[in-house]
Amino acid sequence: MSDFSPQKKYVSRKPFRSFCVFNAWEKSSESEDNSFVGIKIEDGEPKIYFPMGYQPDESEGFLDEKEIDDELKRDFAYLLALLADKSLPSYFEDEYSEKCKLDFPIHAFFGVLQYYQSYGYFFETNTMYKKSLSGKICWSRTIKKNRPQVPKDEKGHHSIVYLDLIAKRNYYIENNLITEIHKFCVHESVILIGPLLGITEEDVEPSSYGHEPHNSPDFDLFLEVIQEKIESTFKDRLIDLFNNMLQVIKFLANKQVNNDNESKELFGVNGFAHAWEMMVDKIFGTLSPSEKEECNPRLWYDQNNLGEERRSTLRPDTIMIRSPQKQPSACFILDSKYYKFGMVDESKCKFFLPGAESVCKQIAYAEYVEAQSKKKNTIFAGMQPNSIYNAFIMPYCAQKKSTEVGKKRLRCSLLGMKSKGFVYGDWKNKWDDKHPYFRIACILLDVKSVMHNYNTSDRAQNILAKQIISAINLKKGA
Repeated sequence: MSDFSPQKKYVSRKPFRSFCVFNAWEKSSESEDNSFVGIKIEDGEPKIYFPMGYQPDESEGFLDEKEIDDELKRDFAYLLALLADKSLPSYFEDEYSEKCKLDFPIHAFFGVLQYYQSYGYFFETNTMYKKSLSGKICWSRTIKKNRPQVPKDEKGHHSIVYLDLIAKRNYYIENNLITEIHKFCVHESVILIGPLLGITEEDVEPSSYGHEPHNSPDFDLFLEVIQEKIESTFKDRLIDLFNNMLQVIKFLANKQVNNDNESKELFGVNGFAHAWEMMVDKIFGTLSPSEKEECNPRLWYDQNNLGEERRSTLRPDTIMIRSPQKQPSACFILDSKYYKFGMVDESKCKFFLPGAESVCKQIAYAEYVEAQSKKKNTIFAGMQPNSIYNAFIMPYCAQKKSTEVGKKRLRCSLLGMKSKGFVYGDWKNKWDDKHPYFRIACILLDVKSVMHNYNTSDRAQNILAKQIISAINLKKGA
């Protein structure tokens, strides 16, 4: 994950927070989930749209503006890493092309600007050698070209002395094409994302290449020059720079070909529910893709016994199997819901719960697992119905403890995990202890904590199992 903090020589004209948007989700409905998460251009400035449930830690009252900005920059880096996760597209399936705009090489644009912040513009140099007593001595050439003197000291010891030294000097090549290409990349990067690093167009030299016909950039030539530099360069720092420049030029060239000058969304997704599902699945999922196939109920069509045809397949979001010591295996069927339930007032939260169709599907998944448990050679073989559980996993912003330890806030629990009762359908006996999956637990996770670490966690899985069982065991009137 990259660090997008600006270097000391640049001071942002506006606080980083001014580029951040936290409440766009309030205008979106669960059924459409069309709120954008990522970075887009609005009124000529970049805007960062964070997911529902994300808020900076300013509410605790002991953070100043710089600390809040530093936190936001770090969390922006986490957001970019999440959106760039290579497994994310598989969770969108057929909707990927409609809801995702992740072709913008944002890390390349940041890389170009970060090199400029640290080293300025790239200039090629020519190396010249000449006899001189000053400058960096090139001993290999001095030894090869000159004959040394071999004087003898008072004790008769010989020493080697070179009177004609050859020094090496580097001279910058002015108006070199690779330098002009770098200036062009820097200028274009500043236009799009410069303010996020505290850089404006006034801080950089104007590019020699504009968008008028007489001096429009020759992208094919640019790509050829950069590729040659990559192949002839051995310094990692410069290879990284040239690769970033290559991605920037390719993106700008493609944008010109497609005449895409009106696009406001740079990098992000319309539909963060899929990203939420991915993170939950990575933390709590315990089955391989092939094993997960055993959990998928399928619909078939039989036309007068002339043959069956599969019509569609249901697919649960996440399956978590836990096998505590000296206890039988338990199956937890998790449905990730990017809903506002955990983000609204307690009196209104019931209106933002999953609907009847989601409840029916969860019960169907559990009944299918129960049916599979009665068959041999399945991963659920022998599992008891009273060890099958259902849960909805929804986002929220965790309340922080007021304790301050080294300026770091402490979360309520791992991932801010919190149980909020359960949902049931009155066509099933909710207190049927043989089928606890009739009661679907509502579990909240803190969005920021999940963004920071969505790797597999045995500890998180154990805590979630306890939270689900605790949520559905609330007796009537308790």
